[in-house]
Amino acid sequence: MQRAQGDGGRVIAVLGPTNTGKTHYAVERMLGHASGMIGFPLRLLAREIYDRVVAAKGAARVALLTGEEKIVPPRPSYWICTVESMPMSQRVDFLAVDEIQLAADAQRGHVFTDRLLYARGVEETVFMGAATMQPLISRLLPDATLVTRQRLSQLRYVQPQKLHRLPRRAALVAFSAENVYGLAELVRRNRGGTAVVMGALSPRTRNAQVALYQNGDVDYLVATDAIGMGLNMDIDHVAFSATHKFDGERVRALSAPEVAQIAGRAGRHMNDGSFSTLAGADGASLDPQLIAQVEDHDFRPLKALIWRNSRLDYRSAAKLVASLESPSARPDLVRAREALDLQALKALAKNSDVSAIATTPAAVQRLWEVCQIPDFRRVSASEHLSLLQRIYRDLMGRHGVVPHDWMAKQVSRLDNVQGDIDTLAARIANIRTWTYVANRRNWLSDAAHWAHVTRGIEDKLSDALHDRLTQRFVDRRTSVLMRELRQRGELSVSIDETNEIIVEGHAIGTLDGFTFRADPSAVGEEFKTLEQAADIALKAEITRRAKIFCNIGYKTLQLDVSEGMHRPKLVWQKSVIARLEKGDSPYEPRVKLVEGTLLTDALAENVRQSCATWLSERIADKLEPLLKLKAEIEKQVPAKASEPQKAPESAEGAPEGAADSASAPDAGESAADAKAPAAPVVPAADAPLAGLARGVAFQILERFGVLPRGQVSEELRKIDQDARKGLRRFHIRIGATALYIPLILKPHAVELRLLAWALWNGISDLPPMPTPGLVWIQTDPKAPREFYEIAGFRLIGGHEAVRLDMLERLADTARPLGQNGAKFTVTPEIMGLVGCSGESFIRSMRAVGYAHEIVKVPAPVEEAPVQEASVQDASTQETPVQDTADAASDVAAETAPETVPETAPVTAAEATPDATAKAAPDAAADATSEAGPVSEPEMVDEVRFFWSPRQPRPASRNRNRSHAANHADQRKGAGPKGKNAHRAKTEDNRPEGGRSHGNKSGGKGRAAGHRQGDGRGYKSHAPADRKPRDEINEDSPFAQLKALKDALEKRG
Repeated sequence: MQRAQGDGGRVIAVLGPTNTGKTHYAVERMLGHASGMIGFPLRLLAREIYDRVVAAKGAARVALLTGEEKIVPPRPSYWICTVESMPMSQRVDFLAVDEIQLAADAQRGHVFTDRLLYARGVEETVFMGAATMQPLISRLLPDATLVTRQRLSQLRYVQPQKLHRLPRRAALVAFSAENVYGLAELVRRNRGGTAVVMGALSPRTRNAQVALYQNGDVDYLVATDAIGMGLNMDIDHVAFSATHKFDGERVRALSAPEVAQIAGRAGRHMNDGSFSTLAGADGASLDPQLIAQVEDHDFRPLKALIWRNSRLDYRSAAKLVASLESPSARPDLVRAREALDLQALKALAKNSDVSAIATTPAAVQRLWEVCQIPDFRRVSASEHLSLLQRIYRDLMGRHGVVPHDWMAKQVSRLDNVQGDIDTLAARIANIRTWTYVANRRNWLSDAAHWAHVTRGIEDKLSDALHDRLTQRFVDRRTSVLMRELRQRGELSVSIDETNEIIVEGHAIGTLDGFTFRADPSAVGEEFKTLEQAADIALKAEITRRAKIFCNIGYKTLQLDVSEGMHRPKLVWQKSVIARLEKGDSPYEPRVKLVEGTLLTDALAENVRQSCATWLSERIADKLEPLLKLKAEIEKQVPAKASEPQKAPESAEGAPEGAADSASAPDAGESAADAKAPAAPVVPAADAPLAGLARGVAFQILERFGVLPRGQVSEELRKIDQDARKGLRRFHIRIGATALYIPLILKPHAVELRLLAWALWNGISDLPPMPTPGLVWIQTDPKAPREFYEIAGFRLIGGHEAVRLDMLERLADTARPLGQNGAKFTVTPEIMGLVGCSGESFIRSMRAVGYAHEIVKVPAPVEEAPVQEASVQDASTQETPVQDTADAASDVAAETAPETVPETAPVTAAEATPDATAKAAPDAAADATSEAGPVSEPEMVDEVRFFWSPRQPRPASRNRNRSHAANHADQRKGAGPKGKNAHRAKTEDNRPEGGRSHGNKSGGKGRAAGHRQGDGRGYKSHAPADRKPRDEINEDSPFAQLKALKDALEKRG
C-alpha cells in the first residue's frame, strides 16, 4: 500500500445510493488482482465478505482483521478489515474503502478521511460511497475517475402503519437499547417474534440474530441505525419508530442522508422496497421534502470532511496532543472533535505516574496505543481511565507485558453464562476489552493463548445472550418450525391420513384441501404464529399439491350436494376446495375456490380452471343428449346427421322404460293400413327438428330434460311420425305420462340437472335427491313438483311418487292386458315394476290411465304355484330401439286399448295350452265327484283394472304454480257402476295430491291384484281357447307392429 497522496495506480470513485452493487463490484475487482485489501465500516460486514472471499480463494489466502478478531494465515493475499484496522504498511495491488461518505462522521470520520487521502493500491484504488461525496472527491483527488451508479430497485414512502399491520420481512429502527427492547416485546406479542440487532451486541450475537432473521425463523427485525452501514439483508420494508436521535451531544432530527442510508436497506437486488414511520410514534410522519429527497436520491453535496492529523509527534505527550489538535490547511477538511482516545491521552498525560513513564518517543507511542482501547464497558470515564493506566504501567514495567495472573483473574470472573440479558451484555462488553488486548502485538507473553481464551468466553456469552434474546423476543415454536426453510429451500412437511400437518416434527394444524386450519388449541397470538409458520412451511407443499391436482388429480374430484342442491361443492381427497355458483347458463355453473386458500394468484387460477374443466367434462358426459339438444336449438353446434342413432344406456340402478319397444299404432290406423305400402320413411338420424317438434324440444330443454305430457298433449297430436323422428334423434322418449330422455335419468345425470335447476332458479331448502335404485318414494309436500319431475319421478298422489321409467314400463305391461276394453287383474311381478302395492299401486295405475273396481269372487280352492318373474334392472342390457318401434311406441302411449265386448278378466299370467284347457274340466269334474256335495264357495274381494283415461290437462306455462293449482288441474271423476261404485269413485277421483289411507309398499292388508287372505297374484281367468303368448293374436297391437315392420322390409 502506498501512503502518499497521488502515488499508486488509478483511483476510481464508485458513487451512488444503496443497493447499487458497489460492494459487489469492489470484491469482484479485488479478486481479479493477485492481492488486495478492503476496509469496511462494520465488523459484521467484514465477516460477511471474509466468508465470501474464503469460499472463492481458500482460507489460506485470506486474512481477517477487526478490532476484536484476527485471522491471519502465514502468507495471505487478500485482507478483509474494518477501516480502523487496515494495516497501512501492507503493500497490495488493489485497495478499496466502503462507505467513504463516513468521512464526514463526527466520531469516526477522520479515519475514513485519512484512508481517502493516503491509502492506495499499487495498481488500483476504489472508493465506494454516496453521491454526496462527488464534489469533495473531485477537489481532493482531481485525477480520480468518477463512476455513478443507479439503484437497482425502487424505494418509495408509504403512509405510517400500526405495528400489527406491518408487512412481513420488515425492519423497525429505534435509537436506544431501551426502545429496541420495548419494540421487540411488542412485535413478539403481535407478530410472533423478532430478531434484535444493536451496535452494543458482540459480533457473534449480532451474527446470530441476523441469521435468525435471514434464515426465516422470524419475519421482523428490530435494530438501531447500525443496520444502515452496508448490512445485506432481505428486508422489504423499514419502519422508523422515531424521527429524532441523540448523537452524543444533543437530540436532533434525522437528516435526509441518514434516513436514506437506513431506509435503503429495504429492497435488495431487484426487489423494490418501502419505508415509513410507525403510526403514533415520535413524529408520526416524515417531512414531504425529506421524503422526496430519499425517493429521488437527491441530497445536498457534502461541503467538508472530518480530519485529524495523522503525522504524529511522539517526542512527548504534550507534543503528541498538539499534533493531534493541529488544524488542517484546507477549508474542506475540518478538524475532528475531541474523540475518546484524545480525551484519555490528555487525562493520562496529567497523571504523575504516567508522565514519569512517558518520557521517550517509544513510551509516548505506547501510551497512545493504550489510549485507543475502546470503552466497551461504558461504565464511567474514571473506570475506563483507571483500566488504561493499569495496562500502561504493566506494559512499561519490568516484564513489558500484562501479567498473566492478573489477566487470568480479569477473564475468569467473566466466564459465567448465567444471568439475564443486561447481565450477559455487560459481561460481553468486559470480555471484548480483554479480547482487544489479547489481539495487540507484544502486549501479552502468550497472546495466542489469551486470544483463544477470550474468544471462547466471548462466544459462550454471545451464544447465551442470543438464547436469552430469542427466548424473550421470539416464539420458539415458530423458530423451530422454520429454521430449515432457508437452508433447504423448504420445510419438511408431512401430512398423515387425518390431514394433520407435521412440520419438522411439530403438529401445527390440518390441511383441508388447500386451506390451513391452525391447531384448535392455539388462541390469540399463538394462532397468529401458527398461521404465519404454516403460510411459509406449506408454501412448497401447497405448490406441489396444486401441480399434482392440475396435472391429473382433478380427475378424482367428487361432487358433493350434502348441504343442498343450491350449495354444491367440489371435493378432492375428502376436502372441499371449491363451490359452484350460478353461471351464464343453466349448464355452465361458475366455479369459485373456497375462502382462506393458501394458493397464490397463478396457482389459484390454475386450480380453479382445472375444477371448471372437470365440471364441464362431467356435464358433457352425463348430459350429452341434453347438451346436443341445446346446441341444436341454439344453433351453436350443427346436428350430426351422419351419426347413427344408438340406444340410450340404462340408468345406473334405474331400469329404463319399455315404451320404446313394440306398442300399438294409433287408434285411427287399422291393421290393414299398417300392412299397406306407406310413404318413404325418413331415417331418424336425418330427421330435422323443426316446427312443433322444435317447440316441444325447447320446452323439454327448459324443463331440464323431463316434460309432463299433459303440457304438450295438444302439440303432440299435431306432430306426425316423421316429425317425431327429429325428437327421437336426440333420444327423446314420448311416454304415456311424460317426455324425457332415458339416458339422463341416471343418478349422476339427475344430480347434475337438479343442481343446475336449483342454482339457475335460486331455489333452496330442497329435500335430498331420491336414493338411486328406488322406484317408489314418499315425497316432501313442501318440495316443488319440478324437483321430483327433474329427478325422474312422477307424483301419483298421497305424497308418493314412482320413478318415471318404471311407470312407463308399467303402462307398457298393462296395455296388452287392457286392450279391447278388457278388465284384468295383476300379478306381484307387475306390482314389482313400481315397487308398491295396495292403494299406492292403484294410484300408480291411475297415473297411467287405468281405473279399477272391486268385485266379489269365489276364493280359489287350490292355487297353482306361480313362477316368480324378475324385473329387469336398469343395469341390464337393453335391446336397440328401431325407428319403427319408436313410432309404434309413441302412438301406443296415446291410444286406448281397442273396445270389444267385455270378456272374462285377463291377467298377465301365461294362458294354458289348448290340450291342458280341454283336460281341465274333466279333472275338475272328477275332483268334484270324488269330493261329494260342494259347499257354498267363500267370496273374496278382487281388484280389476280397466282403461279409463283422464282428459289431458291444459298446458301449464307457469312453471312456478302452486301445488294446489297443479293438483286442481288433475282432478277427474270416473269409476265403475254397480255394487262398489262408491268405493271405485273414491279411489279413482282422488286428486294426485290427495291423502291416501291405503296400503303402502310392503304394508299389510289387502293389496291391489291380491285376494283377501292371499299374498300371491291371481291365476289367469282367460278363456280356455285363448292362444298361447308365443303366438301373436292378429288383432293385437303387436301383430300390427309386425305387419308394419314386414311392409318396411319388403319395400327395403
